[in-house]
Amino acid sequence: MHHPDHRPVGGVFEATHGVTDLENAAEYWQLFGFRPGPYGEADADTAQSLYGVPSAVRSLRMYHGCSDHGLIRLMEWAEPLGPGAGTAPIRTPGGRWTVQMTTALLELQSHAELAEEAGESVRAVFSAKQVFGGGVADGPGVRPFHARLPLIREAVLARPDSRQVLFERHGYTVPHYGALVDARFPASQFTHVGLVHHGDPELLRFYDEGLGLLRVTDGHVSGDEDAGGKQIFERADGDTIAVYDFDDPRSGAEPARARSGRLKIAVFAPDTAVRDGVEPADAPRRTATGNLGPASFSYRVADVEGMAAQAARAGATRVTAVRPNEFGEPGCSFVAPDGHSWFLVDVSGPASGRRGATRPPAAHGTGERP
Repeated sequence: MHHPDHRPVGGVFEATHGVTDLENAAEYWQLFGFRPGPYGEADADTAQSLYGVPSAVRSLRMYHGCSDHGLIRLMEWAEPLGPGAGTAPIRTPGGRWTVQMTTALLELQSHAELAEEAGESVRAVFSAKQVFGGGVADGPGVRPFHARLPLIREAVLARPDSRQVLFERHGYTVPHYGALVDARFPASQFTHVGLVHHGDPELLRFYDEGLGLLRVTDGHVSGDEDAGGKQIFERADGDTIAVYDFDDPRSGAEPARARSGRLKIAVFAPDTAVRDGVEPADAPRRTATGNLGPASFSYRVADVEGMAAQAARAGATRVTAVRPNEFGEPGCSFVAPDGHSWFLVDVSGPASGRRGATRPPAAHGTGERP
């Protein structure tokens, strides 16, 4: 196996989101514990050279607690390229999503029901519990209310500008995988982000052999027996997915060493994309940079030029020249062999906001508990 010279500093740094209204989007994400950080702008020529999008953009990075990863960058394009995946199912071809741990799943379900009743554009899916093994499972010999029951519940909240998966843990912990902060809906930073891929899984070698990420799950296949996953992805009977996880290089496969900032890629059979009305080759363009909703993810690196050159050698295309981004940080973008777009950001900039913020737009509310 090839060992690359350059590796990211930490896990996925940001999930960038194309939004229609920067201030309203910032207000929404504050409900989940994010807070405004640096604000920046780029004209159409700069955005074209940085991101391949011929549109001016206003951007806001939002921090979360003291986390140096799992952040969000909101990007209000003057002329968005398209609507993105919107409220389509999480399985939608080319789709992206973000994941946060929370303790407010039941309350969020109630709000989602109210939003649907009010006619708002929202897709809400709340899964059945998933009970983990180790001698503690449903069945004979387990005493209800007495047995320890390590389980997880998950939910999807898809809105025009956001595609969230949220989960609650019960009866177990993963020490380095998400840190809750107090907010209207207590939540962690993004513990992981997701992509849907309908092509050759061999293309995913780019992420470990080209970018230097740690592959911790290698094509784990799940089908109808995974009731929770089937609900979250809204899979048809008989559909299977193969999951590939790529972590912060400091992470490990066992839970005690796992670190948040994971990239999760769900690989579906190509015929499922066609069934959903999308040609597999066209799928990633629907959620490329410049579209609404989650559109690109980023990594922080110590040597942007070196990492960009390494990515190009590993098969990345449309690698832009390194130049200051809208926050003044050296950066660039590229398209991975699987068709998905990515940003690189120089590590010298503030990662967690502990050095302050610059010119955030005024949000309509604080997002704090009443």
